[in-house]
Amino acid sequence: MDSWFRVIMPPYWNATALVLVVAAFLSRGQARWMFGVAALLLIVSLVVTVRVEVPMNRSIATWDPNAPPANWAQVRDHWLAFHRLRAASGTLAFVVATLGLVRGTAG
Repeated sequence: MDSWFRVIMPPYWNATALVLVVAAFLSRGQARWMFGVAALLLIVSLVVTVRVEVPMNRSIATWDPNAPPANWAQVRDHWLAFHRLRAASGTLAFVVATLGLVRGTAG
């Protein structure tokens, strides 16, 4: 699945961020700020994924399942903390973008 995600996710993620930025420029009032905030939150999610989680995943993939490193629990906890940040920022980006869409079409 990882090889599939490496191909599929970057264009979709980048296109979504681009659409949010364009929506921010084309909107007015609260919708403009909501789309801008949603774009920033999505970028946070992207940075966490690319800079933290992907390198950690690659490192973990090299571990021997029968002999994990002594600090495996610390690595897991570190990964989970960043995963929560990524999941929260992505979810919040979706919610804020949806609210921006509602605000933009209600006005």
